[in-house]
Amino acid sequence: MANRSVLVVDLCGGLAALACLTVGGWYGWLNPDASGPRRETMQATVNHQQAELGRAKGRLIEQELILTETRAEAESRGRLPTTTALEKDLGAIVALAQRHRLTVKQVSPLPAMNYPGILEQRYSIDARGSFADWIAFLHAFEGEEFWVDITQVRLASDRATAATESAPTAQMILSFFSAVQTPEPGTET
Repeated sequence: MANRSVLVVDLCGGLAALACLTVGGWYGWLNPDASGPRRETMQATVNHQQAELGRAKGRLIEQELILTETRAEAESRGRLPTTTALEKDLGAIVALAQRHRLTVKQVSPLPAMNYPGILEQRYSIDARGSFADWIAFLHAFEGEEFWVDITQVRLASDRATAATESAPTAQMILSFFSAVQTPEPGTET
């Protein structure tokens, strides 16, 4: 009998503990009146995060458009021309030299150089002018848009020439670059 009474007391105590846990769980977690504000707070957080995600997607689309435009511009701007307007560019360079008070004495073509995918056409220009005029010309030349490099500048070292002319003479080697179109294998040119 004593075992039964202990068992009944344990059973009653277990039921009382279960009832307390059920009531506490109901009011703490499942009670609609108590969990409403918490649910609203969570819903507001979700709504805010979704709005932030939408703004981030919009910024991503803008950046992808900018990237596409930048790639297209870089591709067209940085590409070597397939032909070069030698006469036009050479005339513009001579005119630029004359604007900077250089006297162009001679313009001579030099042998062209072929590299894989690139053609370099070279010209020699002999001109005379003060060092300040040469510096001004070289500075202005660097700001021009044509595909031409000054690959060499040689100052005159002839004392006889220096004695008869008031300004030093220099020779520039200009290199005009263009892309060489290579035929596809199996096609005839």
